[in-house]
Amino acid sequence: MNIDDFITYYLSAIGSPTESFIAPNTNFKDLEEWDSVLVLNLIAMIDEEYDVIISFEEIDDCKSIQELFELIAKRSNL
Repeated sequence: MNIDDFITYYLSAIGSPTESFIAPNTNFKDLEEWDSVLVLNLIAMIDEEYDVIISFEEIDDCKSIQELFELIAKRSNL
């Protein structure tokens, strides 16, 4: 797992695979697309792609794509 792959999956989960530019330091909660439905899609994507279950609270604690990626990497032992 690498950050570029994670960003690709993230963009797919938010339904914007090519329209948005997202970098590791992007605060994903500031994005226009961010809402509760997106959080559910993100949780489902993380479970499906990485076999990791995370909660709303854990996502909310992350400040950037990089922090979310690191949380998932730590949980998946990658």
